[in-house]
Amino acid sequence: MTRLRGARRCATGAHPTPSTAGVGESISAGPGERWPGRALRSLFVPPPGTFPSLDALRTAAIVLVIGNHLAVGGSELAPSPVWSFTLFRYGWTGVDLFFVLSGFLIGRQLQRELQRTGSVKVPRFLLRRGLRIWPLYFAWIAFLALALGKWRGMWPDLTFLSNYFQGQVSGGWSLSTEEQFYLVVPLLLLAVQRLFGSRGQAWAPLVLLALMPAVRAVSLAGAGEAGLDRIYGPIHTHCDGLLVGLFLAWASVRRPETLGPDHPHPWRWPLAAIVAGFVLRGIDQALFSFTGLALVYGGMVALGLRAGPRVRQLTAWRGFHVLSRLSYGMYLNHFEVMPRLLPRLTHALVPVVGSGWVLAVITYLVAIVTSALIAAVTFILIEEPFLALREKWEARNRPVRAVPALRRVS
Repeated sequence: MTRLRGARRCATGAHPTPSTAGVGESISAGPGERWPGRALRSLFVPPPGTFPSLDALRTAAIVLVIGNHLAVGGSELAPSPVWSFTLFRYGWTGVDLFFVLSGFLIGRQLQRELQRTGSVKVPRFLLRRGLRIWPLYFAWIAFLALALGKWRGMWPDLTFLSNYFQGQVSGGWSLSTEEQFYLVVPLLLLAVQRLFGSRGQAWAPLVLLALMPAVRAVSLAGAGEAGLDRIYGPIHTHCDGLLVGLFLAWASVRRPETLGPDHPHPWRWPLAAIVAGFVLRGIDQALFSFTGLALVYGGMVALGLRAGPRVRQLTAWRGFHVLSRLSYGMYLNHFEVMPRLLPRLTHALVPVVGSGWVLAVITYLVAIVTSALIAAVTFILIEEPFLALREKWEARNRPVRAVPALRRVS
């Protein structure tokens, strides 16, 4: 599926793509703590209720994405068989891992609200997502337009339609897909709840997932080989990972025992999903690649949720939380960082270390660290203040439970 690894098309998020914050979104600041200490604490201290294994998977997703773009640029500057290594070659699939994580985390929020109240406050949900996504996204658009002169043809980015029309934000197509998902999924879940009840919440994503290959077949009919590019960006042909994540969200809320570490067979069906995913990808990549990747990464997420104490302890490494928290900013900035960083590194290192593995490892590490440092700055200056604002807004609008009157004892 070579065509699916183009510079614009090959990577993601949630924040899920990267756009969905870190795995934990609440601010873990102490009472009265002020910025920037509050921001640093939020960056380095995981809040209660997070899934360490999902932090590790989100870190893996952004590392895959950066690795793929590193290979694209590195192969042009310093041709070497190293750049065809599996980690680089299939790094574009990080988008599908981001999609699964986003579908799970957003679906879990909505399922918990549905379970608790029987409904979803859509405007409230959209405002919560907006305070997470929009500040950095539109600040980045402003930077591209004002500092880099990329203001022409930016309307698809401003309207979150860059998965259908070419925009200026590199990789913005996946962010548009997720934004469209945020608009559609609460309405979908509400409709399913009213028509079919809670059981329909499980079947809806599975039915839609089963229909995706047929939708891609229709989209590809008569389009020739150029049609492969047409099915990569649009949400109606590439949302398999979001649907799998949505199903896992339903299971985690409505059937928590199926994803808990105490399940009698914790490896059985996640491994079956992974195997089925690889089989589907081998049948027809154009029709089943995204479905197969969604099953593979969905199985990995399920394994992470079912992880035992040793795996949980391993994935609780603080670095995973930090990189997970920064993945949204890293996803946005690395498209501009890499073209400026790689030529300088390659020019300086090739005469010393050659164009083999040493060059690849050094440039990979430098690219990740540089992108993370820039993302840390934007997190502290832009993202976290709006997350704190969201927390205050939610605290003011949180319903207050009535306290029963005390009975007078005679």
